[in-house]
Amino acid sequence: MKKILYIYVILFFASFSPSSYGELELDPETIEGCSNEVKLPPATTQADPSAKKILPPVQGIYPGIYNIGSTLPKYNVFKSEVGQAPVIVHTFHDFIAPKDLFSKTPKIRTFEQALEGDGAPSPLDLANELNKDGSVLAISWAIECCDMESMSLWYGLSKGNNVVPGILKGDFDTDIRKAAKQIKAFGHPIMLGLFGEYGPQSWFLFGKDGKTAINYSKNICNEYGNPSWPDGPERVRDTYRHIIDLFRQEGVNNVTWFMYTSTGYMNQDDEDFTTWLHPKYFYPGDSYIDWVGQSAYFIDPENRPDVNEEVGDISKAILQGYNAWGSVTQRPFFIPELGAAGDGSNSRAEIIRKVVTEYLPNLSRVKAFSFANAELFDVYFDIPILGKKYPDELLMWKSSVINNSSKFQHSLIVK
Repeated sequence: MKKILYIYVILFFASFSPSSYGELELDPETIEGCSNEVKLPPATTQADPSAKKILPPVQGIYPGIYNIGSTLPKYNVFKSEVGQAPVIVHTFHDFIAPKDLFSKTPKIRTFEQALEGDGAPSPLDLANELNKDGSVLAISWAIECCDMESMSLWYGLSKGNNVVPGILKGDFDTDIRKAAKQIKAFGHPIMLGLFGEYGPQSWFLFGKDGKTAINYSKNICNEYGNPSWPDGPERVRDTYRHIIDLFRQEGVNNVTWFMYTSTGYMNQDDEDFTTWLHPKYFYPGDSYIDWVGQSAYFIDPENRPDVNEEVGDISKAILQGYNAWGSVTQRPFFIPELGAAGDGSNSRAEIIRKVVTEYLPNLSRVKAFSFANAELFDVYFDIPILGKKYPDELLMWKSSVINNSSKFQHSLIVK
């Protein structure tokens, strides 16, 4: 449940511009020593040249679905309804169970433990079912810094947990290696990300303790690692590097690594925008990451009244973050959470068609998306199940996505 709350609890960021420096209103001493020009440290490991990687399509975009809680049943229903298996299926798996996040001895949830949801399979069992259809599981191994629902956290009255600091100290290495061996034994390609939307998480990874919010830090750059580098993004970067290094040391060569952040990332119109959360500070480098991206929750601007006021049109949802990422890397762009909001009073068929067949193909690095399609999203966030109320949405998907070979690729390319 916490994962979908990120849709609206998230901090929205906007595209990088030195002229908008400091819009978060950080005090001068808070950013003393921080630099707009940073150089990525050398990689400590390299990917196996023979690794099985999910490559971007030569032409078009991979379409998929995103689901939490009923992933395998919804996958089977969706496949039956549209007559084609989604190429990518994205879901979440808790890195540590919520009840253990503040435990003194938290245990990692590995890939042989059941996904969240009644009767759910393990990630590897789900991945195996998808593999039979030529589809791939994209799983966000959700590292959580804190309780995002806590008002005391947002007002600086409480702090996050010890998970990220513990990862960086090596406290979880044994269990991470165990999880790596499980994926290695699976053998088939799998996509793996950390944190889910890393931007909201990074907000609370500052300070010497790695548990302080950016706006309550004495200095946002000189309390961890490189004193010119923002500490929250640096910790996210180092977490990715540390875990990927461990997987490589275990000889895992069937993981395609991805990272993504939230809707509206780098949005300069947001009051919490800051250049210190630009993707260049987060990115571990092309030696580590295969795909980058962000969520994109959007609404038909002509059918907006009283529906999800924090959701804008597709351009507001994605463009500034897309451009910011393009200044950092040319890695293919993945939208793990693509969601069309609506209150059910109108069909979303036409706005979805325009977004997936007209807007996204014009963003040349966008090579994959997974469309939000879950009962949880429908019930709590005005993101209906495709075709649940309006059959023309499914008819549109069949004609515009399934039967549109010029813009969509339905067969994975694996290196």
